Amino acid sequence: MDRVLLLQHLAQARRRFADGERQVERQRQIILMLKRCGRDITDAQALLERFIEAQALYLQKLLGVRVALASRQREEKMPRMIQRLR
Repeated sequence: MDRVLLLQHLAQARRRFADGERQVERQRQIILMLKRCGRDITDAQALLERFIEAQALYLQKLLGVRVALASRQREEKMPRMIQRLR
């Protein structure tokens, strides 16, 4: 995968992760509000758990793209390093 495409994937993964963080926090606030009102939080809690699971997947994707980008950058530097040794 070329560097430009990896950078695009990285930007998208960062956005998804940030969006997921906001979603998790919002769901936590909803649960607090429901608790204060004496409402049942079972469904809200289950949804929060799904959001947290999705967030773990987003983090895994983000880290994977970062590793791929770092690997690509090392590959790009290798020919230059070899030429300098000659």
